[in-house]
Amino acid sequence: MQNSFRQYQGSIRQMIGSGNLKFFFRFFIALLLLILIYSFIFQVLQAREGKDLNWFTGFYWTLTTMTTLGYGDIVFTTDSG
Repeated sequence: MQNSFRQYQGSIRQMIGSGNLKFFFRFFIALLLLILIYSFIFQVLQAREGKDLNWFTGFYWTLTTMTTLGYGDIVFTTDSG
């Protein structure tokens, strides 16, 4: 089982190239960090407005904003937001 995984991993590296694979993982980590940071900022701004929303709502808002969908179902009501 583990040997077949190593063969699969080796074939992916061969197709993509190790440099591109490192870039992809760095990009993925950076994207994940941005989502977490902006979700945290959303929570802080909503707390300043007196709203108590859960972390899933912050994550949802961040993803819809980053993908430029922005449904408009969550909006800020103060100038800081």
